[in-house]
Amino acid sequence: MEITEGHRRNIFTTLWLLDKALCEFRLWAEGRECKSVLYEEVNNLTHSQRADILRETEEIQGTLRVFQRELQLECQVHGAAGSIISQTTGLWINLVELGSKYLRGYGEPSQELTRFLEPKVRELLRRVQRISDIASQKAE
Repeated sequence: MEITEGHRRNIFTTLWLLDKALCEFRLWAEGRECKSVLYEEVNNLTHSQRADILRETEEIQGTLRVFQRELQLECQVHGAAGSIISQTTGLWINLVELGSKYLRGYGEPSQELTRFLEPKVRELLRRVQRISDIASQKAE
């Protein structure tokens, strides 16, 4: 069938995002939970919900295989290092915006808050950059 490159890219991007979400759904259906300091996932899916989600995920992925075959869409491989680098870049921007200069958009921050935040945010930025640097290193 005839398909323009623009259509192919648009279709691929939408289906890629769907497939990526399905991977996360599958992990939850398989029991994933995550607990950290400010973020916690509680897997409140029942056994029946998990089985149903796995079944639906497999069905959707079957349809995605048809799209892939018929529209000649290639799988994009994403390495963990690249994903970490991308995420740390986004996080870096958000962390910078915790600075008092940016917080003024929500009202003048107190000096006490500024004294507390500034060194902590600088440390977080340094450590997030370090994670990015580690992920950027060539495999030995």
